[in-house]
Amino acid sequence: MLKKEEYTVLYSITRGKTDLEKLKNVFNDDQKLRKIIIELENKKLISIELRDGEIYGFIETEKGETELNNKKYIEWFNELGD
Repeated sequence: MLKKEEYTVLYSITRGKTDLEKLKNVFNDDQKLRKIIIELENKKLISIELRDGEIYGFIETEKGETELNNKKYIEWFNELGD
């Protein structure tokens, strides 16, 4: 089960916010954002690309896309809406 913050970040990644700069307008706390990104990777919902030991970018995995569309998150999905 994802926390709402994790879901929001995953949703944003699937909508093209695939690097830290693009996500900063979604989530202001840089340290917490990095923690969420690492947690999503640990859950195999995203894949992180590193450059020089730093997070460069990320993309959702097939498992992440499936989790995003899980009906248990329909309320959050509708809140974020397209």
